[in-house]
Amino acid sequence: MKLLFYLYKYCYPPIGGTLVRAYKLIKELSRSHEVYVVAQSHYDIDFKDIEKMKSFCKDVVVIRTSPRNSLTLFAKSLVSGTPYKVLFYQSQKALEAIQKIIERHQVDILLLDYIFLANKRILDLNIKKCLLAPNLEYVLLKRYVRHGSIIRRLYGMTQWKKLFNYEFDGYRSFDITILVSKNDEEKIKKIEPSLKTGVVEMGIDGNYIRSNRKNMPSPPNLVFAGAMWYYPNVQAMIHMADHILPLIKEEVPDVHMTIVGEYPSKEIVALGKRDGITVTGRVPDVRPYIDKATVYIVPLNIGSGVRYKIFEALAMSIPVVSTASACEGHDFHRNEDILIADTDEEFARHVINLIKDQALWNTISQKGRDFVTKRYSWQTAGKNLERALQDML
Repeated sequence: MKLLFYLYKYCYPPIGGTLVRAYKLIKELSRSHEVYVVAQSHYDIDFKDIEKMKSFCKDVVVIRTSPRNSLTLFAKSLVSGTPYKVLFYQSQKALEAIQKIIERHQVDILLLDYIFLANKRILDLNIKKCLLAPNLEYVLLKRYVRHGSIIRRLYGMTQWKKLFNYEFDGYRSFDITILVSKNDEEKIKKIEPSLKTGVVEMGIDGNYIRSNRKNMPSPPNLVFAGAMWYYPNVQAMIHMADHILPLIKEEVPDVHMTIVGEYPSKEIVALGKRDGITVTGRVPDVRPYIDKATVYIVPLNIGSGVRYKIFEALAMSIPVVSTASACEGHDFHRNEDILIADTDEEFARHVINLIKDQALWNTISQKGRDFVTKRYSWQTAGKNLERALQDML
């Protein structure tokens, strides 16, 4: 097959769940098929990073996009049926690059890695199309209404219904929509049972992502890694610092928290000025930071899809404490592979117990790694996607 991936963001280096997923699936499929990539980028990409992808792809085209006026796009969205993010990711240059590759190489299937990219001009292309949906965006925006700041709640209220309608119109336009979990598939099937869907779960490379450490570090260190411009992550860290960390400090006064991730917002930068909190910003490799964790924390209340950050921590034998909503879509065994909390108090208690109980720490860390490395692999994910694409032809 000849496959063309259209990415909302260039995926090398693969830092963060959606970029890792795109990179790994592209690499797996390139073993047996011709793979082309068109990706948008809001910043300049190093030539060496493009060459890394070209080593196994037939061609890679990165479209450098200029900054958009968010207020103008938001106003345009309010008076139209088009969601803000769809307007944000529209690119004439990307469309032209896609058309050129399709015509020149007789591409069989166009794969989009986000519903935002599915504007009318893309959907009108005469080619088989597959949507890779890492989450359900309308679910994410609906949760903004409950958990966001005043501005985010307003954004969610004005956008989620637009995105819901746009998303399902998009699903109908694709030959198949690939979800990351049965949970997401069930949600959209309840609304529209006739949609052609499939599930390709995340993978993990247990040989690459691992730790040789035998004991928990001292002093205790809580770690979270993710894109720190992304509002659900920002909201989670602010809530952790203001409401959960103080509960932990009552019993573990020397506990530290490390926030790892690119482009931290001003709120996150401000957290880094507090005693006992470190903000790293962008790092070339998250593994050394995760490896220094006593507990990996996932206090998210907003989101959809699955959390690759949980996979990374478990594969590195770091016990994870997570909210229930952050585990949605995973098959983890509650309080066996991972500790799950429904309240701030329960979250704090799980963290404290892991810090104070070496035997519990050892048990959870081993069970977590065993589960995630046996259950998920990129080879399996690649084969499942390959079968779904072959069925389209």
